[in-house]
Amino acid sequence: MVESRGLVKPELDSAMARDQKTVLENLTDEQLTELFIDEQQAFVVLYERYVTRVYSYFAWRFGQRHAEDLTADVFTRALTVRSKFQVGKSWRPWLFGIARNRALEHFRKLKRDYAEPEFEESDVKETVVDASVSAELSERANAVRELVSTLSDDQREAVELRFWAGLSYREIGELLGKSEGAMRVQIHRTLRTLRDRIEESG
Repeated sequence: MVESRGLVKPELDSAMARDQKTVLENLTDEQLTELFIDEQQAFVVLYERYVTRVYSYFAWRFGQRHAEDLTADVFTRALTVRSKFQVGKSWRPWLFGIARNRALEHFRKLKRDYAEPEFEESDVKETVVDASVSAELSERANAVRELVSTLSDDQREAVELRFWAGLSYREIGELLGKSEGAMRVQIHRTLRTLRDRIEESG
């Protein structure tokens, strides 16, 4: 569980609180977001649902050494600015909008420091990926990462949000300001390109 860099998950130590948390866990994301501005335990449930996805998104991009602190930063920011969330909007694009901005900040910092992100092959194996490409990613982690880095910024970001953040095409479109159909076509074409390049690389 990620709780570093000042992110402290509220303790639910009373029987009443535990019962309340059980009820909240049965709610949908949309129902929870109607409560989480004023109800901190609703935020805890959302945190537990999505901490692994946010971590996977950062682990793929920057390696495990950076992912934990970046993940903690995202949920700390989400908790801090949750009053700005518009009820009725989708939670996941909102959360990954925060993650996306944090990733851009971190990338700029790495460039300023003249440092390259450090990766381990295990970073890829532990991320959440689509079953149809998971074997390729696990077996050829370094090659895939290098190939993904050759994509355009738009292509790379869409693929990362789809397979490492686990967003739907609709949610990616909402986050990036494009239609669901456009994102579906773009990602499918990008995956075809990546598979062709993987086969060419042997």
